[in-house]
Amino acid sequence: ACHQFAAWTPTASYKRKFRRMMRWAWLQDRKSGKPFITKAPAHTLQIPLLLELYPDAKFVYIERESVGSLKSLEKAIRSFNATFGLYPYEHDAKADALATREVVLRRYEETKHLIPKGNLVEVTYDDLVSRPKATVDRVISALTQEPVALASLSSAS
Repeated sequence: ACHQFAAWTPTASYKRKFRRMMRWAWLQDRKSGKPFITKAPAHTLQIPLLLELYPDAKFVYIERESVGSLKSLEKAIRSFNATFGLYPYEHDAKADALATREVVLRRYEETKHLIPKGNLVEVTYDDLVSRPKATVDRVISALTQEPVALASLSSAS
């Protein structure tokens, strides 16, 4: 199913609904003067749509080694289906996680060139976990083109 979603062309109706959903999420999460940030791995499949709707969007891609990524994705598949599934999930979550990861990585590689220069930062999950302040500082500096003092990120760890 993931490969079908990756190849799917969003309709005008979907775009309106997606924009409405993002606006609602922004209203729920906004903080005065702070940018809206969404962490939705499925958005990796929709870089062209995000750029169409939000041409100035900034992207942070977190690269995770395959074992940790697959375990996390498998857990998410099981959890999502346990919580929201309309019928029992009777598939192989491990195989589905592997197939999904392959599609997402391929789609990212195919579409990341569409992101304007200066609007994409790639970091590793290991750096984010082992050096959170320095990694967040690098992301903010890259996306804003301004240096950021680590002291101002003390709540980011």
